[in-house]
Amino acid sequence: MRPTPLHPRRLHRAGPRRLAVLAVAGVLAALGLTAAAATQALAHGAGTTVVYVTNAGAGAGGNTVSVIDAATGTITATIPVGVEPLGIAVTPDDTTAYVTNRGGNTVSVISTATNTVTANIPVSPGSVGVAVTPDGATAYVTNINDDTVSVINTNTNTVTATIAVGPGPDGVAVTPDGATAYVTDADDNTVSVINTNTNTVTGTITVGMEPVGVAVTPDGATAYVTNAGDNTVSVISTATNTVTATITVGMAPRGVAVTPDGSTAYVATDNGSGTVSVISTATNTVTATITVGAGPVGVAFTPDGATAYVTNSSGSGTVSVISTGTNPPTVTGTIPGFNVPFGVVAFTIPGQAGVANASGLWALPGGTVATFAMSAARLTESGPVKGNLNYLNPASHVLVTVSRLTGLSFSGPGTATAAGTGQCTVSGTTSSCPVTVTVTGGRPGTATFTLSYGTATVSGTLLLGSATVVPAPPPWP
Repeated sequence: MRPTPLHPRRLHRAGPRRLAVLAVAGVLAALGLTAAAATQALAHGAGTTVVYVTNAGAGAGGNTVSVIDAATGTITATIPVGVEPLGIAVTPDDTTAYVTNRGGNTVSVISTATNTVTANIPVSPGSVGVAVTPDGATAYVTNINDDTVSVINTNTNTVTATIAVGPGPDGVAVTPDGATAYVTDADDNTVSVINTNTNTVTGTITVGMEPVGVAVTPDGATAYVTNAGDNTVSVISTATNTVTATITVGMAPRGVAVTPDGSTAYVATDNGSGTVSVISTATNTVTATITVGAGPVGVAFTPDGATAYVTNSSGSGTVSVISTGTNPPTVTGTIPGFNVPFGVVAFTIPGQAGVANASGLWALPGGTVATFAMSAARLTESGPVKGNLNYLNPASHVLVTVSRLTGLSFSGPGTATAAGTGQCTVSGTTSSCPVTVTVTGGRPGTATFTLSYGTATVSGTLLLGSATVVPAPPPWP
């Protein structure tokens, strides 16, 4: 689930230090791409973790998104977007980022493979928070100036509905099952509950003063809401939509994010010097306080949960890097070079699968069984992956049944198995697996297939794929 803490007040009432931002953690998902897309992502650095940070300030470096290489802690690219970008969310497959531009009343759509804006979507005034549903089909955007939420179809990048919510909508988060969206209403101390199937408000929860950020635990059982007006965090049971606990944290809490394992919530508190309150989700108590930069507003974790990034919007504008594995968690670095950094998200550039051409497949008579030997280059010699051989030409009049690779498990540099499809062999960083394809229709021509892989670990990311007919099919009679 991707939590989003954002902007605490309406446009005419909020200054830069009163802003909070979207914090989300990306996870790797299965992809099937064209050869061009695979080449672009490979050049971008497939399998590497990056951090996107919105720069809400004006002037040099403002109205942009900075791209950080997590391995080196350096800014590697800058993407121009709309006016005053605040919130940011990435689709579950990590291929697309959505950025809210409060000053321009738009949402910029970024291709993470090329670091370019591919669309700008007009929304209602004062777009602030954004969250994407787990299936990647819909984005929810809070509009703080007219008390609405815009519903965006991510396939067409158009607004398909507008939902009236409470006054001052700010943060938004969607539950892991995709059924519910929670929106903080900063101006009446409530949280609006949205049924994502009907896009209607089904309930309102009273929380603390001036709720800003909201994040949902990975198991979907609990939502954490930061209340900037009374220095607390409200704990909501999503089963009953009631507040079950209230936690006192540092002054003016803004952004909140939950670790991928669900054990801890980090809350950015703008208390002058700037701190992060660390909450144990098991006990709902503060277990540590971390000093970061001035005006912290956004929090995001890397997919493995080992590192947290905090945007510090005041002063010179920096991003604090926190190691979550130490006790207590410690700041291990500070990255400079931002212009009022607000929104932040960390994710891994997805591994790619190249297009594989199986020449002559259509020339097979109906009922012919052909075996495809697939070869794929990996970043490392081990790591779990999954794979499919997908037919890409539904208008061909050829029906193909594919034995899917449902459980490739690379246990080392020399062995691998494919559940249900026979044995795979591995040589160094290249693996080969047989896949049986049954042709139930036949027609002369050339079929194109994509070998697509998905993985939850960087070590198992695949870059290239190929498939050939073995043996070669006979000529069409």
